[in-house]
Amino acid sequence: MQVSENAVHVLHHTLGLTESRREPSRNHFVAEQGHHEMPALEELEEAGLMVRGRTPKFLNQQAIVFMCTEDGKSYAIENLPPEPKRTKYDDWLSADCGASFAEWLGIDMPRINTRVEGGKREFKISRIRWCTEISGEWAATKNAAKASYKAALKARAQQAKRTEG
Repeated sequence: MQVSENAVHVLHHTLGLTESRREPSRNHFVAEQGHHEMPALEELEEAGLMVRGRTPKFLNQQAIVFMCTEDGKSYAIENLPPEPKRTKYDDWLSADCGASFAEWLGIDMPRINTRVEGGKREFKISRIRWCTEISGEWAATKNAAKASYKAALKARAQQAKRTEG
């Protein structure tokens, strides 16, 4: 049995199925004559994948409630797209470890230090990496502190190149 791609999409919507939710969470689609999905619903009904159900009193009595048959549920599940590949971010979300994503990945994030000198706030960005501190100079703004830190990183990288070569 073959139905259109849009009809399969309507089946998935009716059952609440998605790439990552592969168990049905509902089984109804309410539409009236003229609804933009009515051709797909009627196609599914003709294929025996959906049936019309009783319209509850709280709905407009012109509404039609469609429900998937057992064959329709099976067909919808068989025609789900493949599950998305799990990412490191997904793993971090399920780890529930209390660490930031960067910490969980093992990335040494720089720290923004703040101090008040002479009534003015100053900022300095630094990071300890492999027992060596890399830091910029104290600056009046975070942007200036960031520029100083980037210059320190660049100088450190150039120094490392010279010692290797």
